Amino acid sequence: MPNLNYPPSLDTDVLKRSFVASNGEVGVLPNDADSFLNACEHDDIALAGWELWVVGYACTPTGLVEASGRWAGLIPLCNSEVPAVFHGETQSEHGNDWKTYVCSSIVEIKQQLSLLRLSEEVDAKYLSSIRINFTLEQFVT
Repeated sequence: MPNLNYPPSLDTDVLKRSFVASNGEVGVLPNDADSFLNACEHDDIALAGWELWVVGYACTPTGLVEASGRWAGLIPLCNSEVPAVFHGETQSEHGNDWKTYVCSSIVEIKQQLSLLRLSEEVDAKYLSSIRINFTLEQFVT
């Protein structure tokens, strides 16, 4: 089974606004996260987790540098010299019912994302470059 980077029913406009890494992974705009998650539910795709990316930058020992086509997982903060990694994972169990697992994983991710306060936490210089990358799971027979 090929590696799945986004749900097949994802609106093409959402994909066009997204960052696509050289390996095909997708980082969606925070405002597009609900559309992405709704497409996952529609396509019976569960989520294992997520992480924030700052796109158009690369990490160096001295901090971020502009780098077209690249992304970094160390996010500069408003009130700290030390960057942070923003991520989450689901605690849902597969169990016997895949659809229940899909729905519960999406609910968990939505709850986690609702707690983010990007404008209060992320250095304003990087806010427009923030994307969310999701780790997807498909049912395997």
